[in-house]
This record gives sequence, C-alpha cells and structure tokens, in this order.
Amino acid sequence: MSQLASELLAKETLNYKDVELLIGPPPHGKKRLIGPEEFEVGVNEDAGMEIGSSTTSQVPTQQPPEEPKQQA
Repeated sequence: MSQLASELLAKETLNYKDVELLIGPPPHGKKRLIGPEEFEVGVNEDAGMEIGSSTTSQVPTQQPPEEPKQQA
C-alpha cells in the first residue's frame, strides 16, 4: 500500500490502469470500463429520455394533470 500512497503523492490522481499496475488486477475479474458517451446514454435511458439526446442536463417534462371541465 505504500506504493499506492507514494504514487498518489507524486501524481495526485490515479486512473484505473495506474492502480491495477500498482496493486494488481481485481480478485473477481477485470472491470468493464465505459466511456462518457455510453454513460450518458445509460443515464438518459434510466431517466426515460429519448436515446441520442445531446445533453444529460435536460429533464423529461411531465404534463400537469388536466383540470376537470366545469358544466355550464
């Protein structure tokens, strides 16, 4: 673990490959890493948005319930 601490002091941040080189592969198999685009698609799908939407800052719109019509 002192190697990990020394590397963090030198670089301040480490990515997955850096950590794997220092402490070895994960005990339960290699992790599946995704890119930002794939992450955004997953977030949009979970939010119920259209696939292919350009930003994750858009929030699906929810229509307010209709008011009952009054009889004349």
